[in-house]
Amino acid sequence: MPVQQDTNVHPHRSTALFPVALIGYYSDAGAQSCTRCPPGKECPDRDDSSTIVDCEEGYYSGGGQESCTICPAGKACPYTSSTYQKSCTEGYYAVAGSTECTSCPAGEFCNDTKTSPETCPDGYYSDGYYCDDGLNELACPAGTYGNRTNAATAEEGYMYAACPEGYFCPQDPVIGTPTVEYLCPRGYFCEFSTETSTEHPCMAGSYGTDLEFTKQDDCSNCPIGFYCPAGTSLPRACPKGYYCPESTWAGDANPFPDGTFTEVEGPESQTECKTCPAGYYTAHRVPTHPRPALLAPSIPLLGRMRKPTVPTVPTVPPVTPAQPLPW
Repeated sequence: MPVQQDTNVHPHRSTALFPVALIGYYSDAGAQSCTRCPPGKECPDRDDSSTIVDCEEGYYSGGGQESCTICPAGKACPYTSSTYQKSCTEGYYAVAGSTECTSCPAGEFCNDTKTSPETCPDGYYSDGYYCDDGLNELACPAGTYGNRTNAATAEEGYMYAACPEGYFCPQDPVIGTPTVEYLCPRGYFCEFSTETSTEHPCMAGSYGTDLEFTKQDDCSNCPIGFYCPAGTSLPRACPKGYYCPESTWAGDANPFPDGTFTEVEGPESQTECKTCPAGYYTAHRVPTHPRPALLAPSIPLLGRMRKPTVPTVPTVPPVTPAQPLPW
C-alpha cells in the first residue's frame, strides 16, 4: 500500500518513522493499512473516511483521487466512476462539465473545437433542423414523406419520397414530412424508408448516444466494465459477480468461476476475481460475497450430516435337537 514516511523530528516524540497516507488514500484511526479512494468518489481528508463524497455530474474519478476531475470542454462524461470521455461529433458541442453533447442551434455553428457554438457572421446563415409541413390531403405511407409543398395539381399533392436516412416516417394524418421530432432516437439507427423509431436497434454489445444514426457502424462497441443490450443508448455497469469485456451484450454473460467473488460493480476481466478465503463459500452462481462455511471446506455442503443407519439383522432362535420316540 503506498505510504510516505513522516521524517519530521518532534522533541517530545519518538524518532520512529510513521506511515502517512498518500493523496487519494485514507486511513481511519486504528487502521493497519491505507485504503485507496474508490472510483466516482473524492477523498479530501486522508485521516477521515466520513468526508468521502460522490463526484457531481460532469465530474469523474477513476479512483485514488483527492478531488474529482471536471469533464473538459468538447467532451461528454456520462459516468462519474469512469475516465471515459465521448468526443462530440460534427454539429454538436459540449461546455466543460457536460454529461452529453448538445446540438448546435440554428443561426449558430460549432467549429472544430466543439467547445461552444458561435454566431454566424453577417452574410451567412445556418438552417439548423427544420422541415416544412406537407400539404398532402392524405397521409404518406409509413416509411415515406411528402417532398412537395404548394402543389399546383392533385397529382403533385400526392407525390411522396422514401424517408431519408437518420429519420423515421410513421404514417401520420397531419405531418407529411420528417421533422426534428422524427429524428432517429439514441440507441437506434434509421436507414432509408425506416417506418418506426425502434425498427433498427444498435445490435447487442453496442450502443448509440447520439440522434440521427443511419447505420450499425455508427454505433460504438460497449466499453469494458459495462454491458449493452440491443437498443442501448447508455452502457450499464457490469453487475457484481460478473465481468464484462468489450462488446458484452448481457450483464450475466460472464459469471466469475465457482469459488471466487467480487465486491464491486464494473469488473472488466476474470483477473479481478478474488479467491474465496478458507472457511467461506460462494453459492447460486452469483458469487458477490463469501459466506461462512458450516462444515470443513473439504466437505460438500449438502445439508445436515446424519449418522449412517446400520440395518438390523433379525434374531434366529436356536435349533433344539430331536428327541427319540417312547416306543
